[in-house]
Amino acid sequence: MSAVATHESFVLNRCTRPTMGGRSAYTIFGFTGYIVAVIIAVALALRLGLPLGERLVSMLVPPLAFLGTVAVARWRAGYERIVFYEALSACLVSTGLATWLLGGEVARTLDVVATGVGVFLVFGRLGCYRVACCHGRPARRGVRYGRAHVLLGFPAFWAGRPLVPVQLIEAGASLALAGTAAAVSTGNGDAAALFVIGYGLVRFSLELVRGDRDRRYAFGLSEAQRMAVLTSVAAASLHPRFWTFIPTAVLVAGAGLLVITRNTARRSLLRPPHLHELQTVQERLGVAMDAETSEGLRVTRHELPDGRAAFVWSRATGLPLSAAARLATMLDAHAEVVPGRSRDLVHVLTSPAARREAE
Repeated sequence: MSAVATHESFVLNRCTRPTMGGRSAYTIFGFTGYIVAVIIAVALALRLGLPLGERLVSMLVPPLAFLGTVAVARWRAGYERIVFYEALSACLVSTGLATWLLGGEVARTLDVVATGVGVFLVFGRLGCYRVACCHGRPARRGVRYGRAHVLLGFPAFWAGRPLVPVQLIEAGASLALAGTAAAVSTGNGDAAALFVIGYGLVRFSLELVRGDRDRRYAFGLSEAQRMAVLTSVAAASLHPRFWTFIPTAVLVAGAGLLVITRNTARRSLLRPPHLHELQTVQERLGVAMDAETSEGLRVTRHELPDGRAAFVWSRATGLPLSAAARLATMLDAHAEVVPGRSRDLVHVLTSPAARREAE
């Protein structure tokens, strides 16, 4: 590893401690983000000349909508599950409705709220980065998480492996979008449209390298990708400009491409839910036993004399060697993939270190 890569890895990893002063880093960054967001939002509201009623709406409605959304999500899932897109939509819709009922100017209030939410997201993603939630997939270089994060729920089979630092990328993008929105805002809705559509492009793209297990897919698109398209279309429809239509059209085209290719082996087998499902299946599989994943991948396990676990993967609908190799290295960086007698069968040999980690 080069000196530059070593330094980069050190910088990324030194800031991943999940606690700060004995408290959760996620909670600390969340409260800090809320305070900073309020300060920025108040300053923007004053610059735009919002009357007292609209200022109160922009300050009180978004946090209440956020808390309500989190409570509903917790009730539906049975555990703490914060989905940013749900919160963003709830904040903007409830703020717009409250402003309309008050007889105020909806566009300028939404500009204030969207900018504040963008600032809050910067700190929220920094908190995610510290505690290893919303993490990326394995890459050649990136952030590494260890035992302290595994104890909090981070997948053990990816401990110590470099992952794409998607949280930092999203934080940086949100900072740029919120800063630009605040700078260009004149109260006509430009700032809100810019943030919603700009974030949609960023989030849609980052979903392709996200690796956390709680990813809900439909028609080949993750929940966040679907929301990115829907919110961007809504923003472009309500705020028609050439600069809102063009990126929205790009998003729609990208979504269409993913829908068309959703059933290819490389797409379906490498989705985060299936990655985690396959790892769980292999960890629990007994010698000479077999099981089948939700994507039709049949797995049989054998033990080799050198201590490695050998898995036989087969798939009735086809298993290209390139897709199998990518899938295997996602689970174990040192896995060996050997072609089988037919195109829908491969042998996967795991490394002893990976086997010990799994056990």
